[in-house]
Amino acid sequence: MNSKEELPTELKDAVSWRFVVNGERCVKCGACAMDCPVQIIVEEPQQFFIGSGCIGCGDCYEICPVGAIERIKVDRD
Repeated sequence: MNSKEELPTELKDAVSWRFVVNGERCVKCGACAMDCPVQIIVEEPQQFFIGSGCIGCGDCYEICPVGAIERIKVDRD
């Protein structure tokens, strides 16, 4: 499923995603920051950092050319 497609309501209510940058893989190209719709990804000295205002859309995850964005499943209870 493409991140831009709408998830069914029952899935939205059950699962959420958190995205983090793997510093060992990040090549600091900035593609994730440029593609972020809420501009919450910032450059730190060694890598990019996804801030707490992330909406979980997954655009950064999909655009990263080296797979440095990791997706972590977070259950909503």
